[in-house]
Amino acid sequence: AAAAAPTTLPPVPEPPELLADTGDAETEFARGFSFFRSNTALALAHLRRAAARGHVGANVYLLRCLQPPKQLTEPTEPEEQERCRALVSAQMPTVRVQAEQGNAPMQHLLSVSLRWKLAAGADAREALGWTERAAKRGYVPALCDLAFIMLKRWGRRREQPRVDQPVARVAQAAQAVRTAKVNVARAAKLLRQAAEQDHAPAQYGYALLFLGHYGEQARSVVPPDFEQGLAWAIRAAIAPHQLASAQVCLGESCAEGLYGLAQDFEQAAAWFAAAAKQGDPAAQLELAMCHHYGLGAARDPAVAMTLLQQAAHRGLASAQHALGLFHLHGWAEGPPDAEQAVAWLTRAARQDCSEAQVALGELLLAGKAVERRDPALAALWLTKAAGLGNPGAAALLAICFWLGVGVTRSTTRAIGWMRRGTLQGNALSQHQLAMYYFRIARFKRASANGSGGGATAAPTAAPT
Repeated sequence: AAAAAPTTLPPVPEPPELLADTGDAETEFARGFSFFRSNTALALAHLRRAAARGHVGANVYLLRCLQPPKQLTEPTEPEEQERCRALVSAQMPTVRVQAEQGNAPMQHLLSVSLRWKLAAGADAREALGWTERAAKRGYVPALCDLAFIMLKRWGRRREQPRVDQPVARVAQAAQAVRTAKVNVARAAKLLRQAAEQDHAPAQYGYALLFLGHYGEQARSVVPPDFEQGLAWAIRAAIAPHQLASAQVCLGESCAEGLYGLAQDFEQAAAWFAAAAKQGDPAAQLELAMCHHYGLGAARDPAVAMTLLQQAAHRGLASAQHALGLFHLHGWAEGPPDAEQAVAWLTRAARQDCSEAQVALGELLLAGKAVERRDPALAALWLTKAAGLGNPGAAALLAICFWLGVGVTRSTTRAIGWMRRGTLQGNALSQHQLAMYYFRIARFKRASANGSGGGATAAPTAAPT
């Protein structure tokens, strides 16, 4: 059982401000690096100071900050990007030499440059190797990065041996589980090592381990402990770090009454506002919903739309999906806009947002808000969404295959999608499957009684 968590949280801190220029490139880089995962505006300001003094690490992180979010075609500061890229390319050979000589910060810098494809010959395996070498030397950012890489690879694995599998497959699955547990345990150790050295991203990652965020395998190694989880999240969320992602976590915990905290929308909105002021898109989305529904904040559709647009323009798929729906149905201060709706839903769908893919599929099937009805494209989006585990997509795909809409008609595949949606708890799929079995049973009874007419024909109408 999880340990009892604190019932109250500390006051929400004021957002950090830009510090005076020290004139030292290394100090300014350290400041920019500390804001890199939390406050893009402050990170850019400090990194630009260091980059202007020729600091190669500052140019690498500055270039990463300037890269446009996914699905946004307009580049940000293209001339500055080219200057940074030219300087990074010129200095990367020196970085590699110093990394090979055992310089841990340079090893880590080389690893992120390779991972972000900012260095020539970018290779994921080589990037991981340099991260491990820097971590072995105790370099704190490398410890944190390596832990997150391991958790992403192993923490959410759900593969368990089944008794009906061949012996070799059972052994393989069992070995995968043991390997996952070993790697999760190592990741937890790395995160604690970095968190105890006051590294905010590691503190937040360590908190998520105790809050059960990384899935079944991680929970079997690190049992949930809400008290420790919230304590580490608070350390990352308050001054001096004020990590925006940790603030969002605390806001969500207050909004939903998680981890032993009382539900408190006002405190949730305050944490979201603190993170939103730092430019965090997830916080902007949450705060937009607070203002839209009047939960913990004044109901203000205009403010909600502004925040939603900011989050969507930063590339957050869930915000793009929400903005698309706002434009599709209209909102308090604006009429529906079909063109904008489809544009934002498409951007979210291309980022594997299954809800947006389903919404697009429905519009294309109905011919609504689009130039023309396109069942084939609709089926394609629904297939992508169903592959991501969306139960609503499975129900719609069942209808498509049953009727041959946008796909080749196949009763077998239709029933398969019905069953998948049923196992995922979708009510429409459950109804479809129940009606299918009901019609089959009625057909069998009619056949056994020898009655004629349509009752003896196999069911062909869609079971909806």
